Amino acid sequence: MVQAAKGHAKRGQSAEQTRQAIIDTAVRHFARHGYRSTSVGAIAQDVGISTAAVFWHFDTKEGLLQAILDDSIRQLLAMVSDKELVLSSPTDILGVLSDEDLDIISKQGDLFRMMLGLVLEADDASEKTTNLLRTLVQNYKELLASHFVRTGKDGNLDAARIRATLMISTITGALLLEILDGEHTDVKAILRLSQKLIV
Repeated sequence: MVQAAKGHAKRGQSAEQTRQAIIDTAVRHFARHGYRSTSVGAIAQDVGISTAAVFWHFDTKEGLLQAILDDSIRQLLAMVSDKELVLSSPTDILGVLSDEDLDIISKQGDLFRMMLGLVLEADDASEKTTNLLRTLVQNYKELLASHFVRTGKDGNLDAARIRATLMISTITGALLLEILDGEHTDVKAILRLSQKLIV
C-alpha cells in the first residue's frame, strides 16, 4: 500500500510533502469553489497526483476536511504554547497576536474563506463538519480563557470564557472584514484597539 502511494507522489516528494500539498490545494479549492462544489479529482489534478492517492492519504473528502481543521487546531495550540513561555501579562496575548500571529493568519486568507464558506453552506453541511468547526472555536476559546485565568486577568473560568468569546468575536469580525474589504480594513489597528478595550 505504501509503495502504491509513493508511486502517485511527485518525483522527489515524501508522503508527508504530498499530504501537505493536498491539504494546501484543498483549502484553496474549498475557499474559491466551496466544499460541496469541489471534487477530490480537481484537487488531485492540481497537486499532480491521482484521485486514488488523495484517498490513500485521506479516506474520504470529509476526512480531508477534518485533517485541515485538525491542522488548524494543532497550529493554534503551538502558537499559544510557544507564547506561554514569553507572555508576562494578559495584555501581551493580543499584542503578540496582532504583531506575529496575525501576519501568519492574514496570509491564510483561503483558510478563513473556506471556513466562512462552510458556515454559509451549513444547511447542506454534514453534522460532522459543523461539529469540527464548533470544536475549533471551542478549543480556541478554552485556550484563551485558561490563559486569562493563569495570568490573573480573570479570577474564575466563567468570566475568562466571556472575555475570550469577546476577543474571538473581535478577531473573527476583523478577519471577515479583511476578506470582504481588505483594501479598507486595518486588522492590526482593530486588534490594537481591542487590546485596550477587551484585555
